[in-house]
Amino acid sequence: MPLVSLKYVIINTLHIIVFYLGFFLLINILNKITTLFILAFSVSLMVVMTYFWFNFYQVEFNSSSLVVLAKPFYKDNTIFSASLSMVLPWTLAIKPDKSYQRFLMLSFGLYIMVTIVSLNCRAAWLGLLAASVLTLLIKFTFLNFKNFIWLCIATIVVSAVMIGSINLKKTSFENEKEKTGNKLETIISIAQPNTDVSNLERINRYKCALRMFAQRPLFGYGPGTFQFAYLPFQVSEEMTRLSIVPGQTSDAKDPPNGRGGGAHSEYLQALSENGLPGFIIWLSLILTTYLSAFRCYSNAPIVSKKYILASVFGLTTFFIHGLFNNFLHSEEIASLFWLMIAGIVWMDAEFMRTSATKNE
Repeated sequence: MPLVSLKYVIINTLHIIVFYLGFFLLINILNKITTLFILAFSVSLMVVMTYFWFNFYQVEFNSSSLVVLAKPFYKDNTIFSASLSMVLPWTLAIKPDKSYQRFLMLSFGLYIMVTIVSLNCRAAWLGLLAASVLTLLIKFTFLNFKNFIWLCIATIVVSAVMIGSINLKKTSFENEKEKTGNKLETIISIAQPNTDVSNLERINRYKCALRMFAQRPLFGYGPGTFQFAYLPFQVSEEMTRLSIVPGQTSDAKDPPNGRGGGAHSEYLQALSENGLPGFIIWLSLILTTYLSAFRCYSNAPIVSKKYILASVFGLTTFFIHGLFNNFLHSEEIASLFWLMIAGIVWMDAEFMRTSATKNE
């Protein structure tokens, strides 16, 4: 376990050094490094999306194959849709000078939207909805950080009441059925844990994470150890056909689809692996990022506001997606995550420095 944690810490530290600190090292060399990176990332996404659609056509658009169609570039459809969601707002924020280039960017954004819808990832759809509402509130109602906190609290309370009102009757192992309704029904099924096996398996992982936290509340089991440590915390009545039983390796080279070893939540994974202090640090990172974004947005010139909103939109899709999946350990998500945070922090620092200079 210590070696697992050491490897996990080294990889995530490298992510921060390369994608966060690297931004500040390169910003003086390359102007608009954030937009350059996003554009380069977008080109690669265009290739992967085309590859995905080719594979989707090959299987006659059979949705049961969606999980594997983006391999080897993305391990499944959920992480692919998370990356697409984070890049999507930049197709509107980046406005080239020439009209044909603007048309290409808008077409690329539409291509991303169609792909996200086709990937059938409920968490991505919910993240896009939440991010759209938040950015519209910021842009048109001048939502400030204090009101944002109250909005988050109200959303959490309402969500808890709605989820608590649902009949959580046990769905038998033999009678498990996949949800096969329209897109709206699929989104609603997120709040209905007894609707399909993926929801039931998430509940299994969530409860394991909470049991792990209850046993080691201060320091947790160590970074990166959930995939191994949670197995004994499973209860047979809560397990599904997707569950990994003790004795199986959750870090197999090519594990069965849907049977990865994560907690399916960035928040609960932080709580179980790093204890309460680590969980508080994670929440502090989120809140300070939004604090910088709100402060920066209120002081930024119009030309910079669109980049701030694009970063807020992209990060919000990830934070919402993080309620249902944990991807921050993967470079596909970590690169976008840390670069967007670095962009917000850099712009906030620049505006604060400019303000201080004017006041002297």
